[in-house]
Amino acid sequence: MELSVGKTKITLLDQLGWAFGGGRIVVRYFLVGSLLGIIWALYDVFIFGMALAVESYIIVALVFPVVGSAMTLVIQAVFIARLKPEQRDMIWEISKENGVKLYDAAGVTIAFPWSHVKKIRETKSAFYFYVKPAGARYIPKRAFVGDALDRASRLIRTQSELLV
Repeated sequence: MELSVGKTKITLLDQLGWAFGGGRIVVRYFLVGSLLGIIWALYDVFIFGMALAVESYIIVALVFPVVGSAMTLVIQAVFIARLKPEQRDMIWEISKENGVKLYDAAGVTIAFPWSHVKKIRETKSAFYFYVKPAGARYIPKRAFVGDALDRASRLIRTQSELLV
């Protein structure tokens, strides 16, 4: 059985990597927030006939995404702060036969076979597993050292090709 095992402590940056999807969702927050700000400004103009200075609309278009991103940061910081030290020690096992398994020192285990993975995305710092019916798992690459990272990457690439 080909197996790759990785171990690391979960950090706030890991949580943000998961929450922000490797940076892509930050752009989405910004665009959606800006769009909401613009819609709100247009609503004021056309419904109430209130015309504000152009600078006010720009500020509104920037405030919405910044507040949304800041709220996500605070939520993730609170989540990490509430974890006990043994809950931060994560171990990941990736195998061809059993799929992906992660567990912490407190005994909590999450496992999913390859048949439940609908998409895999690899970045320079992490693996993202999008699972059925909905949800995602994030594994930082720093958890795997030396040959373990090569084995993990090879296993994940092989399984990713089978998903197509």
